Order: sequence, then C-alpha cells, then structure tokens
Amino acid sequence: MALGIFRLVCLLGVLPFSSCLLCYQCSASGGKGDCIDGHENFLTVAKQVFDAKNNSNGVIVDNSGSQALHYKNCDTFVNRTMCMIEEVRNGIAGTILSYIRDCSDGWTFSFDLSILKNLSPSNFTTCGYDNRGYQVCVTLCNSTDLCNGPRYITGASGCPALDVLLYLLCLLAVCVRV
Repeated sequence: MALGIFRLVCLLGVLPFSSCLLCYQCSASGGKGDCIDGHENFLTVAKQVFDAKNNSNGVIVDNSGSQALHYKNCDTFVNRTMCMIEEVRNGIAGTILSYIRDCSDGWTFSFDLSILKNLSPSNFTTCGYDNRGYQVCVTLCNSTDLCNGPRYITGASGCPALDVLLYLLCLLAVCVRV
C-alpha cells in the first residue's frame, strides 16, 4: 500500500529527484592538505552548492566555465554514479601517502585489489593490502550530494522531496491507525 502511494506521488511529480550527483573532488599527498583536513573550505563549498541548487537549480562555475573548485558533477562522466574517498597508507608506518575525494564507478581505484571490486555505496570503509605494503581504504556513497565529506546542515533536512515524503508517510500512518 505505502509503495503504491509512493509511486503515485512520484508519478505526479510531487517528489522531484535530483538529476545529478555532486561529489567533493580533491587530492592530497604526504598526509597533509585541505583535502584531508580542510573542513571549513568544504563547508563553504557545500553552502554555495546548496544555495545555488535551491535558488537557481544551477551549478557554480568558475571564470573558465568549469565547475568551481572542490566539487564535481558525476553525471558528466560515464558510469561515475557514486562519490568516493580513497586513502593510501604505508602499511607499516601508517602514514598517509595519498588521499582522494572524487566521483567513482565503484570498480577503478589507484590499486587493483580484489577486495575493492564491486563495492556498494553504503558509506562503509573497506581496506585491503597489496604485496608491496600499501594499505588502500575506500569509502563509497551516493545517498546525497557531497556525501564524501562534511555536510552543510540547514534547519530542515536540506531535501524538500524528503520532507514531503516524510510528511506523506506520517499522514498515511495516522490514516491507517484511525
């Protein structure tokens, strides 16, 4: 019953779904850099993206017409349907060698390890070791824009479609009980 109502609401266009997935995009090496610990920069970008999507449904671009620094529209790339964080460490010393936030196909990473193949975008981290002593950890997600980093939190959920869905589900629950 609830699934039928959800489908009907979607068909009527009450729940507009985002046409793209935006991910943070950056890299760092040597264990330092804004990509690893630049949370304030990411929150600034997230606020700009949130404001642009809410005000004009547009995407922020820089002077060259490219997307602004630190985020990427994954739909502009073939089969890049999720956001990722990839961290490569020296497996013995534990030091970070590289850190990448980007769009991902869920299959291609810096190291070709079988444990990293066919991962789901569940926002859980999976790690593996190669035979040269590198530890590679990957986290994939596609639950919301910029899910591979800090989120800009607003007073509401930040997703009007989700607010409408929650309202309708609560209304359905009340009607079923009466």
